[in-house]
Amino acid sequence: MQCLTQTESRAQFSPAISKTIEIPTASGNLYRTLQQEVELGAQALRSERADMAVTFFQSALQKISLTDPFYDHLVHNLLSSYLLLIEQLLKQGDTNTARDFLRASLTLEVRGQMADDATFLRRFAGAFQNLGLICFQNGLNEESVWCCRKAISTYAAPGSYVNLDKLSGGDRRAGSTF
Repeated sequence: MQCLTQTESRAQFSPAISKTIEIPTASGNLYRTLQQEVELGAQALRSERADMAVTFFQSALQKISLTDPFYDHLVHNLLSSYLLLIEQLLKQGDTNTARDFLRASLTLEVRGQMADDATFLRRFAGAFQNLGLICFQNGLNEESVWCCRKAISTYAAPGSYVNLDKLSGGDRRAGSTF
């Protein structure tokens, strides 16, 4: 099998949010708590403490709704945390736990205000491509196909189809269930 195409660098873990968001006075405490969790999650991610990052981003996501302007950014940060955690678990030889987190990551979707932003969707799909590459490099071929399919369902880039064809031996129906 030939080399797979890797998209977007892992260095893109925490996309910068430069938009100022007005916070209703009544929600101030909630948003301060949310801001702390996001900052701690980003710090944990930068320090490669993926398990902590996952915990903080999951907690933050539970406190907001789909209509909040930064919802999708938090989902992306959670996906980046999962990617790092899965990679770390596979390096440690903990394949079963890595698979569990992979299944959780495959449920993530861009459903908020960024759902029509092609650049954001491409970056999000790129994280799944990278997950697929990590799975492939660790002998998890079926899981790699799952990731390619998820990348295609998020943003149908030609490289994703090339990877899927290589992994599935040309049978795009292969590995269709998570």
